[in-house]
Amino acid sequence: MNDSSPISLSVRFYRLLLLAYPTEFRREYGPHMLQLFRDCSLRAYAQNGSTGMFSLWMFTLFDLFSTVVEEHLQRETNMTKEKFIRLSGWGLILAAVTLVVGFGIGAGETSYSDPLGGRDGFYEYSQLILIPASMLFFTTGMIGLRARYRQGSGRLGMIGLTIAIAGGGVAFLTSIPLFALWVVYEGMWWIIWISSMFALFTGLFLFGIDAIRKKPMPRWNAVPLLTGIWFPILGLMAILLNLIGVDTSSGNGDFLWMISLIFVVIGTMVLGYLLQSDVPDKPLQAT
Repeated sequence: MNDSSPISLSVRFYRLLLLAYPTEFRREYGPHMLQLFRDCSLRAYAQNGSTGMFSLWMFTLFDLFSTVVEEHLQRETNMTKEKFIRLSGWGLILAAVTLVVGFGIGAGETSYSDPLGGRDGFYEYSQLILIPASMLFFTTGMIGLRARYRQGSGRLGMIGLTIAIAGGGVAFLTSIPLFALWVVYEGMWWIIWISSMFALFTGLFLFGIDAIRKKPMPRWNAVPLLTGIWFPILGLMAILLNLIGVDTSSGNGDFLWMISLIFVVIGTMVLGYLLQSDVPDKPLQAT
């Protein structure tokens, strides 16, 4: 029997998440875990539809997070800072993937005014899972950047990453009620979430300015600036245009946001690759 679209997308995303496990564990158990998840997805979707998939994913994400940490801890008595930095680099890559997949799936929603579930349940529950996950991965990545490049960065860079960490944490917490009670471009949760996203990328942009000056990374020190600059620029443009009475909800505005999202996703993945590959052989000093 062929998988329906929700099942196929879920299995593909779960296969991607399995990359967080240690290589040896993934080689031995990965295929069995993937098959088990596919069977559970088929059963959950057949019995309860989108609601069943949502419940399955909530349990799966919690179980995956705890078992990933456990498996890495079994290889080392304590998770060293170097291990965390490598995982946070992968976290940035997953942040980019979950962000673009979440918004991509959400584009299929036909109505933003109906309650959570119903005919758009798959799109709504997908966003409710993927966007908070992306915010959590972003926050972890910012913490990893701060841990790795604290010694080589200046004060501006550390202030920037502190702002980014705080913004990412607030974005994670507010994204859950936002996408559970989704009201487009208005409401308290939207204002807090978009402001925290502005803080996240503005902080990364500030770290990028400092990185160009101090060069704490072994190469491509312009990547943080080129990744973080888009959201603050478009946010400030939207504020200024609204102040002078220009409508920013046109198709041109959507096109600019789409182009910016592409650059953010590519930049975040490159930054994640740099971070997870730039782990020193000698232990880092505690900071």
